Amino acid sequence: MPPVLQIRFGTANLDDLVESWTESYDRRISQFLIPRLDGGAKIDVGLFGARRIRVRGQMFDTSLSALRTSFDALLKILNDGKKNLTLYDDRQIECQRDRLSYNYLRGTPLSVVQFNIDFIAEAAFWEKTTAESQIVEVVSSSPHTFNIVNSGTAFSRPKVTIVADQGGSVANFTFENTTTEDKWSFTGTVANTKSLVVDHDAGTVLNDGVDAIADFNGALVGFRIKEGTSAMKYTGDVCTIKVDYTQRFA
Repeated sequence: MPPVLQIRFGTANLDDLVESWTESYDRRISQFLIPRLDGGAKIDVGLFGARRIRVRGQMFDTSLSALRTSFDALLKILNDGKKNLTLYDDRQIECQRDRLSYNYLRGTPLSVVQFNIDFIAEAAFWEKTTAESQIVEVVSSSPHTFNIVNSGTAFSRPKVTIVADQGGSVANFTFENTTTEDKWSFTGTVANTKSLVVDHDAGTVLNDGVDAIADFNGALVGFRIKEGTSAMKYTGDVCTIKVDYTQRFA
């Protein structure tokens, strides 16, 4: 199905109100000056900053009283914390209202209000509105390899679950993305029937629900599934691997 224009902030329908839409997001780039070197700086690959979205539009009604009632209802939703914002029906981003300005037009008589709304999102990228994608792999021998296809246009930080469900515990294993060369290892033990959950987006490592960051070594929030195909490799005891990830868009 082709995407459908659907401008929403929470329950607020902005389809007939918005006249223009502007987005921006920065990259936090560090520069280190190097004396006696042409160019004079070493520039690292920066991390992405928050996404900012500016929406401009207008609302009108048959009278000032009716307009005020409608605009008050919109303001109530805008001021009610974080909500999902959509431009299309298949992508969303969680954000909150930042700056808001509006003015009533003279001679209408004051039955038209023009507004500018600035939204700010903690994330840099849009996400699919549908459920996360999941890959399930049953490991019967080691090393075990498989591919993950990310159809988005930006990287995704996955949640990797190692389930000890093949008749025994799982200990001292490694998991890597050989495409990006991101890699981590776990030196603890996952008891039989229990699970280790490594959430690379949240930056947490839980062994049967208990913090196990002390047994984790390697890329945590730095572990990414890039857009396109990533080749994954697991080395360790037999188990079931579940990889959950969200398709994101720049």
